[in-house]
Amino acid sequence: MSWWTWDKIALDSPCLFSYFSMLFQKFAQKVVKFMYAVVRTGGKQYKVSEGDFLKVEKLEGAVGDTIELSEVLMVGGDAVKIGTPLVPSATVVGKIVEQGKDKKILVFKSKRRKDSRKLRGHRQPRTILKIEKING
Repeated sequence: MSWWTWDKIALDSPCLFSYFSMLFQKFAQKVVKFMYAVVRTGGKQYKVSEGDFLKVEKLEGAVGDTIELSEVLMVGGDAVKIGTPLVPSATVVGKIVEQGKDKKILVFKSKRRKDSRKLRGHRQPRTILKIEKING
C-alpha cells in the first residue's frame, strides 16, 4: 500500500480544488485549435505548425531562402483535410535558418574472438527550417 491515498484529501478541500483548476486550465490551453500540417521531406514525415523550427535532411538553398514543401499529407485545425496520399493545392512555406551538419554518428563493428574491430563515423548534412505559413 502506498503512503498516499485519496482518503487523506477531503473532496471539498481548497488544495484539491486548486489542483483540479490547474489541470483544467492546462487542458483548456491545449484545446485551442492551431493550424498544423503533416509534411513529407527526406523520406520522413513531420507534424509542423506556424512558427516551428524543423530539422530535416539537407535541402538545396542558401540561408534566408524560402522553401515550399508541396508534399502535404494532412492539414488540420478547424477542419481536417486528409490527402489520398497528398492534399491537393496544399503547401507549407518555410525559410532556411541554417545549413550545416548534424551530430557525429559513430558506427562500431566487431567480430567476437577475431580481433576485428572497425570504428567509422559521419556527420549527416541537415537543414533547419522555420515554418512561416501553411496554405491549405
